[in-house]
Amino acid sequence: MLPVEYQLQNKELVKQWVEALRSGKYQQIKHKLRRKTDTGYGYCCLGVLCEIAKPLIPEADLLKLEENLEKGAYPSYTALKHLLTNYMGHQPISVQMPDNRLCAVYTLNDELEMSFAEIADLLEQTHLKDGEDKQ
Repeated sequence: MLPVEYQLQNKELVKQWVEALRSGKYQQIKHKLRRKTDTGYGYCCLGVLCEIAKPLIPEADLLKLEENLEKGAYPSYTALKHLLTNYMGHQPISVQMPDNRLCAVYTLNDELEMSFAEIADLLEQTHLKDGEDKQ
């Protein structure tokens, strides 16, 4: 079982994130939250999280989020403190792999080169357990 410090408490946001990853709306890239491409913008899995969570970010912090989207490879604390109910400031957003080890989602995207659909499956299995929060 995923240690409590890694559990994402905002299940509705996780559900929206999983849906967005599966939607086909976002072009997948690596090593940046968002990058301009020939066809618009590309996103890593965490960039998708930032995009769908913009309505949850207070206006005062939204500019910082926007600035970080194209500069950063991981969401800033400014964004995460609004997105993750229990964000401790030092735990990466992680999933539990089939072999029970923990893996940060940015590793799934950037190093293991998993598709958004594969990442969505692991997010769902890890953070939306027992079907109670699944559709």
